[in-house]
This record gives sequence, C-alpha cells and structure tokens, in this order.
Amino acid sequence: MNEYTIAQARTMHGVGVHSGASSSMTFEPAEAGAGITWRRAGYDEVFIAGQAAPLVAPHATIIATKSWRLSTVEHVMAAVWAAGIDNLTITVASDEVPV
Repeated sequence: MNEYTIAQARTMHGVGVHSGASSSMTFEPAEAGAGITWRRAGYDEVFIAGQAAPLVAPHATIIATKSWRLSTVEHVMAAVWAAGIDNLTITVASDEVPV
C-alpha cells in the first residue's frame, strides 16, 4: 500500500476562530510510517494522531501533551484525510490553529 505526504513545506498565517489570536501553521513532508504528527512551536513534545485520544471541548477538538494544548484541529485533520495524506508534520505557533 502506498503512503503519501506533501512535496515541500508550506506555511499559512491567520487567526484562531475562537481565540482571535494571530497564528501560523507549517506543513512539512514526513517519512513513510511517520503518521500525522502535531508540534507546538517552542516545545519538544509531539502529538501523533491515532496514538492518543483528543479532548473534546465545546465547539472544538483539542489535542494535548504534558506541556501544551492545541485547539480546533478537527478541520485540519479532515482536510488532511480528504487529501489522502498519510505522513505529515504540522507545527502551530499558538494555542489554536489559524483559520
């Protein structure tokens, strides 16, 4: 079975839909078998989709490690799934993904 990633890194900028805070989100290619890995800028811990359960909050899905929380990841995960991407590293610069 083939696995897919992106060809090159891309960064987008925006604001969090709930927080209104400015943020950026960088998508980077990942090696086969890496899965969808979330990083929070400034922290070493990663969240690997499917290896831990997200938290459910009103109007958002939150992923968390011992050091950080990241809100409103559900739309990004849906888009990644719809694009057929299996391996990707996503780094976000604030506590909520930008719209």
